[in-house]
Amino acid sequence: MRHMLLAAAALAFAAPAIAGPVSIINGNFEGDEVESETITGWTIAIGQDDRVELANGQGYFDCCGGVGSAPALANQFVAFGAGEAGNDGIVSQSFATDSALHYQVSFDVGAFAGDQTVTGSVVDTVTNAVLGSLVFTKSGSTDFDAMFGTVTFGFQGTGNAVSLRFTAAGSDTGSRDALLDNVSVASVPEPTSWAMLVAGFGLAGGAMRSRRKPAIRLA
Repeated sequence: MRHMLLAAAALAFAAPAIAGPVSIINGNFEGDEVESETITGWTIAIGQDDRVELANGQGYFDCCGGVGSAPALANQFVAFGAGEAGNDGIVSQSFATDSALHYQVSFDVGAFAGDQTVTGSVVDTVTNAVLGSLVFTKSGSTDFDAMFGTVTFGFQGTGNAVSLRFTAAGSDTGSRDALLDNVSVASVPEPTSWAMLVAGFGLAGGAMRSRRKPAIRLA
């Protein structure tokens, strides 16, 4: 009985903070009209000769030789540098974090007609510290059925609000655009919490095995 109580206490102590998805607004970019430069849930900042807008594959089919199935061409995403403009822009959204949780950011990157580089980063809005980032270069394509690749990076929560930001500054523009889609954020327990939880399960399992041992009678 004592072993079981110790195991239960270990599991309770090791239980990680509650984890789950973070509510990112309009992470799939399906909520607004194509060619809109205002996207629900997101803040867009651009340079004087640059353009960031909501687009879909059909627009590239009509103008620029894009191909793909009907669902792929209908899918909406953010295009950096659309309309022959420059792509020096920032697309961002803020959300609260818990200092006890680690977070994983996931997003899809596409590159139309030429290789493109997209940077995702998370910045603490109070300290301006960069908590995590990823620079990813996607090979160019005109096929929207194979346009996007999914990438992820992590960061530790601080208890402050953070700004999730995406940029494509410095990539070739003209008819070559960087594309962003399917942004999501999930919270997960810190690695140390998982290690403690596994240790707690191990102790519980050992206690159960100890209870099942048969008694040995001496002759």
